[in-house]
Amino acid sequence: MSKFYRLLLLSILCCWVWKSTNAQEIPRISHPFFTDLNVALKNKDKVYRLNLSSQRLDNLPKSILKLKKLEELNLGNNRFKKFPQVLLKMKQLKILRLYNNKIKTLPIGIDSLKQLEQLDLRRNLITNIPKKIGRLRNLTALNIANNNIKSLPEEIGKLKKLENLKAFDNQLQRLPESFSNLRKLVHVALGNNQLKNIPWGKFKILETLDLSRNQLTNIPSNIKNLKKLRELYLQNNKIGKAPAEIGDLQQLTLLYLNGNAMKRLPKTFVNLKNLEVVKLEHNELLAIPFEIGNLQKLKIFSLHHNKLRNLPESLGKLTSLVTLQLSNNQLENLPNSIGSMASLKAIWVRKNMLQTLPKSISQLKKIERIYASFNQISILPPEIAQLTKLKSFAMSNNRLTALPKEFWNLKELYFLDLSQNRIQKISTNISNMASLRILVLSSNLLKRIPFGVTRLTNLRELYLDNNLLAKLPPNMGGLLKLKIFTIKRNSFSREEKALIRKQLPHVRIGF
Repeated sequence: MSKFYRLLLLSILCCWVWKSTNAQEIPRISHPFFTDLNVALKNKDKVYRLNLSSQRLDNLPKSILKLKKLEELNLGNNRFKKFPQVLLKMKQLKILRLYNNKIKTLPIGIDSLKQLEQLDLRRNLITNIPKKIGRLRNLTALNIANNNIKSLPEEIGKLKKLENLKAFDNQLQRLPESFSNLRKLVHVALGNNQLKNIPWGKFKILETLDLSRNQLTNIPSNIKNLKKLRELYLQNNKIGKAPAEIGDLQQLTLLYLNGNAMKRLPKTFVNLKNLEVVKLEHNELLAIPFEIGNLQKLKIFSLHHNKLRNLPESLGKLTSLVTLQLSNNQLENLPNSIGSMASLKAIWVRKNMLQTLPKSISQLKKIERIYASFNQISILPPEIAQLTKLKSFAMSNNRLTALPKEFWNLKELYFLDLSQNRIQKISTNISNMASLRILVLSSNLLKRIPFGVTRLTNLRELYLDNNLLAKLPPNMGGLLKLKIFTIKRNSFSREEKALIRKQLPHVRIGF
């Protein structure tokens, strides 16, 4: 390559380097935090970030004005009762944190902090937000949560760059109409207020919306405008139904509608194919959509405390589901398709009207927890022994009289509750349950405890109250890890009780 071309190439390269490293494009270096004001004042030309949180401060000296380059200031968790007036002269501030103080009012002159990008005022005693906050045009994050604020000024709609707004745990009764002008909002948290409706607007890039614990009675149809919404929290309101347009929220991954008054879900609910978490407990649901199986990405589905009588077979198509909560409904059976839920690890069906568990449950190879107490189950399918990863099994308050012999081969089980049944005999093969730590057999019809119990060397808690026992097997003293043992309301003689105490001196025994 000739000398001319080498020089030309070098000049082009130098020009490109100069353009890519000019002052406007150089990324800001992450400056260290100073945590002592006196030290900071001795290094004032190097101080960009100052953290004075948790230092019991109740005033701020004017000497802080010497820190001309200070951009980020943390005064959180102190004892300020008033907004430090000296801060209004620090016009170069970009981040200001005053959380967890006792500030009641904000100064009218707060608009002097025109460079401010983040303002954190959570956990104070603020009752009013001044109109001039609308002049903080560079603000991208505003946190005023955990205060006593009853309203927001119309001027808040002028914060055109605002992306993150947290105003939960206040006393807001309404939002200003200008709220819908905040088109750059990405995350909004307004939970635990007194809102009855909000101006939904066209928040085209909104990703997270928390309106939980308010007084909302409906979801407007223009919710469909929130095309980018990923998380929606509407729990603990007074919502009676969801509009069909909710099915347009194609990006939604998390939906909390628990604690409302909903009786049905719209058919379009099954169009939310990116949903991973759905919370619908504590409603009045009578049914769920027939095509619920369309929600292939669903991992957590909570439906407890409703009025469900049956479930569609398509439920079995939820092959990504990990947790299913169905307790406190009126279910008489579970669909056979439940065995197709290949990822299911935990299922709650307490307080229903089940008479048995389907044989297909044996196909749940990843299941670890089954809670089916307070039903009408009188027999368990032998196939349940195929659940080799089962760790916790609760069947109290049912109608069991016996257990299949295969049941005792569940070697990974560490919690077993069979209390409040009609069981007359426990197999000595219970010794196979080597991992068992908690065994609850109270309120049955047991006349004897098998010798196999004494081989449960990992047992920590054993409950045998309210049976027909008069003796225990020998070698109970071998249960060296046992800590709690209750045998109240049985037929043990005084001598037998003395023998039990002698065998288990290290155990807290309840007679």
